[in-house]
Amino acid sequence: MLAEFVESLGYMPLVAQNGQQALALAREHWPALLITDLMMPMLSGAELILSLRAEAAAQGRAAPPIVLLTAGSARAASQLQVDALLLKPFDLAQLEQVIRRLLGR
Repeated sequence: MLAEFVESLGYMPLVAQNGQQALALAREHWPALLITDLMMPMLSGAELILSLRAEAAAQGRAAPPIVLLTAGSARAASQLQVDALLLKPFDLAQLEQVIRRLLGR
């Protein structure tokens, strides 16, 4: 559902079933924006974020802006220093505003 919503906004989402797959996709197609859940199988959202940032630094490129979705604690998520944090359940209009702000349109 989330991928369909992002696509309806005119973007081309890449969808991963777990954190490990998300990291592999990001390596192949560097994302303009990362929307990730905090809790995922195989590689958590936190591990994914830290891995992407490390790869960006190693390659001398900017890490993508990150939108973190979580049903958990905002305090724990805030330590990751993401560009936006949406607590579940969130409103799709709120997500749209965040996406457009971070991608500049």
